[in-house]
Amino acid sequence: DCIELDENETWAQVVSNAFQETHIPNIRVLPSGMDDFYFEHETATELKESSGYEQTRHYHKLLEKVIAPVESQFDLILIDTAPSLNFMFYNALMASTAMLIPVHPEAVDFDANNKYLKRLGEI
Repeated sequence: DCIELDENETWAQVVSNAFQETHIPNIRVLPSGMDDFYFEHETATELKESSGYEQTRHYHKLLEKVIAPVESQFDLILIDTAPSLNFMFYNALMASTAMLIPVHPEAVDFDANNKYLKRLGEI
C-alpha cells in the first residue's frame, strides 16, 4: 500500500517488474528487501487498530498483492521463508498449494522438524 503507481501503470506491472532475471533461463527471482522488515509491524498494527478488519484478511496479503497479479506468468512459484511462525510465513502458507520442507538427517533436526510439523497441523 505504500507504493504509488505512475500514470497508466498497473499493480500487476509493478509486481512483474520487481522480479529479477537470473542466469538460468526461464527462472526469475523476487528478492526480499528492506520493506519486508515492516510487514510484521504493519500487519500487527492493522489488526490492532482496524475494528472492521477481518481477522483472517492479513493472511492473504501475499496472495492478493504479489502472487495473483503474476501467477499466469509462471508454471511454478516457490516461496522461501524462514522457519518461524510469523505473519510472513502464514501468508506464504495461505498462498501455497503445496509445501516443501528440507530436513537434515540428524536426530536433533528430525525432532525439531516433528515439532514444527505438529504446530503446522494446528494452524
